[in-house]
Amino acid sequence: MKIYEYRKHLINGQVRDPDFITQGGHWYELSSDTYIAIMSDNLPYYVPDTLTVLTTDELVKRVQNLHIITPFKKRIGVMGSGGIESSENMTNADVEKMVTDWLNTI
Repeated sequence: MKIYEYRKHLINGQVRDPDFITQGGHWYELSSDTYIAIMSDNLPYYVPDTLTVLTTDELVKRVQNLHIITPFKKRIGVMGSGGIESSENMTNADVEKMVTDWLNTI
C-alpha cells in the first residue's frame, strides 16, 4: 500500500479525482490544495511518478498540522435529557491514533 498526495484534475470540464486515483479524497489541505489517496503497490496501470508518496509518519504529521488549524473533535458523551452530544478537541496522540486506525482499515 502507498500513501499518495495529489491534486484534483480538470476532466471534461469538471474538477475531480484523476482516473488513476481509486481511494482518494482524504485529509484535504487547503494551503497546497492537495488530498490523500491510498492505493495498492501493484497497480495494473500507470500512476504518475510526479505524485508525492508519504510515509505513515509523514501522513500523521500532515494530519496533525491540519489539526492545529482546525482541531479535530472527539465525542465524550451525551449531556442532559435533550441528548446533546458533547465533544472536546483531540490531542496529538488522538490524531495519530485516528490516522493509524484509518490506515489499518484500508
